Amino acid sequence: MSRIGVDPVGIRLMSPKLFHLNLKIEGLTSPQANILKQEMLSVGGEAAVSSGVITCGVAATDAIISGTRKQIQNVIKKLNMQPFGLKKVADKDK
Repeated sequence: MSRIGVDPVGIRLMSPKLFHLNLKIEGLTSPQANILKQEMLSVGGEAAVSSGVITCGVAATDAIISGTRKQIQNVIKKLNMQPFGLKKVADKDK
């Protein structure tokens, strides 16, 4: 950004939005995976989960969440208020 003349303040404000994290979370129940996906979408991120979670047709699934650090931090806060043991999932990501 500096090479194209972006103001240093703009660089500082925009840089965190340019880096996406991809995290794998293992062994989620279908309800956990459904809520995680909803929460990631609500903050502008994404979550890839087994297609069987929508009908609770799988007992467990892994998930890959993708988002900026801020999006993931916001989801961690939201997971701390959710049922189904999601507080433990949020604590693992810290």
